[in-house]
Amino acid sequence: MVAGEPKTQTFGSGQTLFKEGDKGGDLFFIKKGKVQLSVLDKKTGEVVVVSVAGDSSVLGTVTFLEGEPRSATAVCLSDV
Repeated sequence: MVAGEPKTQTFGSGQTLFKEGDKGGDLFFIKKGKVQLSVLDKKTGEVVVVSVAGDSSVLGTVTFLEGEPRSATAVCLSDV
């Protein structure tokens, strides 16, 4: 069950929505813009881009539904 009303928020280019491993709970609906999702390669220590989410995307479903930590880092590539 979702509590409360959804809120609209604007994020600027370069802003981090969440980081891999963070405890979360928020579900993000990307109305407009692009968000890069990346993970840290534990063997090499390098950041690996796994996806770019765009208009009408949903982010954070695993954390929201199952209470798991964030599986990736989400950084805005544009105003979102």
